[in-house]
Amino acid sequence: MYCPSCGEKYGWTVNECPDCGLELVETRPGPPADPTIALTTVLHSGDPAVIALAMSLLEGEGIEYLVRGEGLQDLFGWGRVGAGYNILTGPAEFAVRSDDADRARQLLHDLVTPSRIDAAD
Repeated sequence: MYCPSCGEKYGWTVNECPDCGLELVETRPGPPADPTIALTTVLHSGDPAVIALAMSLLEGEGIEYLVRGEGLQDLFGWGRVGAGYNILTGPAEFAVRSDDADRARQLLHDLVTPSRIDAAD
């Protein structure tokens, strides 16, 4: 649930924003989703610490991102055993808008070895 004014996210047990006093809504306020936006993969990682830090860095810079496969790492087979990520699902992938890709790569560059950053996209 989201506050329609400040955009803060709350759990299902809260009915109104404690700061604004407005009734919460189910969808995040803002412009409608645009399915034509081009995304570029900027990072692959199976390390939960790297994933959490990458999320924090991108959010801190205001870069919108999508993480593919993060929640699947421990669901199948032996989880992250051996390769550092689940070999059935592959590492988590961070995708950002193509316009933000260079800035995101610079921001995330020191988190992992350069060979794991996808510069080809």
